[in-house]
Amino acid sequence: MQKPLSKYTIKVPTKIYLRKYVTAKYGHPLPLNYNSTLGTLIICLLDKSPFSINMNKEKKDVRLSYMNDVIECTAAATQMRYKNYSLDDDKIIAINRFIENEFVDELYGWCVDKIEKRLWRPGIDKAINSFADNYGIVVDIDITFDALKKAEYRHRKRKEKIFQTVVHLPNRPSSMLVWC
Repeated sequence: MQKPLSKYTIKVPTKIYLRKYVTAKYGHPLPLNYNSTLGTLIICLLDKSPFSINMNKEKKDVRLSYMNDVIECTAAATQMRYKNYSLDDDKIIAINRFIENEFVDELYGWCVDKIEKRLWRPGIDKAINSFADNYGIVVDIDITFDALKKAEYRHRKRKEKIFQTVVHLPNRPSSMLVWC
């Protein structure tokens, strides 16, 4: 009689630079538990309930074709008792979207902290290169420098747009307050 597995391994297809980012941030293999946001997300997506990202089959196939690496995750057998042991295409794409958003948000934060303050043009190139070096990402092999720069720029513009929409109430003198 065979002894049941004590740990399960789940492989999530992804892009090379995202695998390097996740490995540097969470370790290898990624432990599936509720102590990290990514681990919690994957555990929830392993649920047996149906899930849809509202994307047609052609777009799914294109997205999946760019995933040329895998993130290896391990989970205890007790955690997997009521879960599926594989992920369908919709869930894989959702996990990758989450990782990409987390990656770009951290890239933006890194650039804000490390940017060189110059009058004529901010030194964002060095900040992007130092971010890639920190996570073991090889620029122009794993991902192009232009793609990183565009991702940071789009995220920065999105953040600026959000900050501009915040409504501030004017300061009012205390005599205008109505007391009940």
